[in-house]
Amino acid sequence: MTNTIKTYTLLLLTIMSFQSNAQENTVKTKKWGLETDVIQPFLPEIGIITLKFTRTILGEIGGKHGDIMLGAFIRPNVKHDVVDVIDEYMASIGYRHYFSKNLNFELQYYAGNVDAKKNKIDGKDYSGFVHFAEANLGYKLNILKLKSSTVYLNPQFGYLQGLNKELIIGPRNGKEDAFVQGKLQLGISF
Repeated sequence: MTNTIKTYTLLLLTIMSFQSNAQENTVKTKKWGLETDVIQPFLPEIGIITLKFTRTILGEIGGKHGDIMLGAFIRPNVKHDVVDVIDEYMASIGYRHYFSKNLNFELQYYAGNVDAKKNKIDGKDYSGFVHFAEANLGYKLNILKLKSSTVYLNPQFGYLQGLNKELIIGPRNGKEDAFVQGKLQLGISF
């Protein structure tokens, strides 16, 4: 009887060890991510679509770690408060640092082209190179854990600052090219 108990105990510990190792490996291998904002595309005069690929490059997932981010910023044919219609297409690069498992801070740089039709002050069209810097504070919430991936939300609040010295879309009638913003990033890590 004691040999049977020892055998079952050893078998149970072995299974638990493999299960624990599998869960740990699953977490560690989820270094890639894909995310998009689910609020800004639907806001009037904003209409910004973002898509980001993330890759953990520092530390261990589940604790303090850092992700590099590459992405796109798309604002197609959107009615705007400074011009009648704006089109913006930019690429982005950034870094997100997790201070704990969930609390994160990111810096991002966007660069690309803007095409603005009929400025509301001078009536002219403008186009050219545009670039922005962005800083956000967020808190990642895992909402659905699947076998090989995790779906998450990352609500963020931050600041977006235009970096062009000239008025890239024309006169702004005193409106700043800086914005306090909120985002709700929906993502999947794999």
